[in-house]
Amino acid sequence: MRVGLVDDHDIVALGVAAAVAPIEGLEFVGSAGTVPELLAQHPTLDIAILDLRLADGSSPVMNVERLTEAGARTLVFTSGESPFLIRSVAKSPIYGLVRKSAPGPALTEALRKVASGEVEVSAEWAAAMDSDPELDAAGLSAQEKRVLGLIASGV
Repeated sequence: MRVGLVDDHDIVALGVAAAVAPIEGLEFVGSAGTVPELLAQHPTLDIAILDLRLADGSSPVMNVERLTEAGARTLVFTSGESPFLIRSVAKSPIYGLVRKSAPGPALTEALRKVASGEVEVSAEWAAAMDSDPELDAAGLSAQEKRVLGLIASGV
């Protein structure tokens, strides 16, 4: 499976390439500072790793939609400084969310899950959903809210 990165910091690509390297069946094909650039260079990606805050000011939700339309599974890789941005993409068809401050194996494990078609549910993702002011409109049962809260607290 072909893996690409959308991040406007070149140094991040080195870390991502190192995280992808030990995973059998995955190949890191490159990175770009924007989604259009990455798709122009690598139109047949299987997995796209996406930073939420890019220098081009693009919408993270639109970036996820564009990558999904191109056939890529999107894994968000973010510093997480904006709960608003995390909440906005948490409602999008992403396959997971990993903080850049997480230990290296967290990205590798998330990539393994995404490659096998699984969704990587993290405490950060659950916390963003749990703190969403529109959560009540989702119609979750009391048990579903309880589980979401437990995941968000890292249990």
